Amino acid sequence: MTKVMINIDDISGIFFDCQMHSGDHDACTIMSTLCNVLVEECFRQDREPTIYNPGHVRIDMPYSDAAYEVFAAVEEVMQQAASQHPEHIKIY
Repeated sequence: MTKVMINIDDISGIFFDCQMHSGDHDACTIMSTLCNVLVEECFRQDREPTIYNPGHVRIDMPYSDAAYEVFAAVEEVMQQAASQHPEHIKIY
């Protein structure tokens, strides 16, 4: 099961952590793609992911309005994916 933790606020910044493979090809493809969108936004903000390994992506970065828009949009899609694949994706 893929486990995701995400927190976005203008005081503590942006925290994103996604671990484990989902065990389902479609769910894994969705989550992998969305994680890579967030990694690209991290690079656009001149930041490096804290962890960027197969099966584990973690991003810790300062808040910015531009990053917020991307992370919030991706979080929405992840929520939809979790509702479609509840046995494979869990968001905390």
